[in-house]
Amino acid sequence: MVRILDDTNEVEKYITDLKEKQIKIENKIDKIEQPFRNILYFRYIKGYNLTEVSNEIDEEYDYTRKLHGIALAKYIKAGDENEKFCR
Repeated sequence: MVRILDDTNEVEKYITDLKEKQIKIENKIDKIEQPFRNILYFRYIKGYNLTEVSNEIDEEYDYTRKLHGIALAKYIKAGDENEKFCR
């Protein structure tokens, strides 16, 4: 029983840490202009693949792929140099 409680506490802490990371990522994405904000939101918050993202933003796949690369660069510039993009 003690082990179950310990495991439960550990899982709760892990979930709390993940939620905090997600909030930080969302706040950082919010600093980026459109359409890059939507691309990052759909890709990394909603978990869409790039085909789904291209459908959501109503753009061709190849163009969306190019915008995605630019969006990642903007995301990196929006934060600390020591911060890494979370997948």
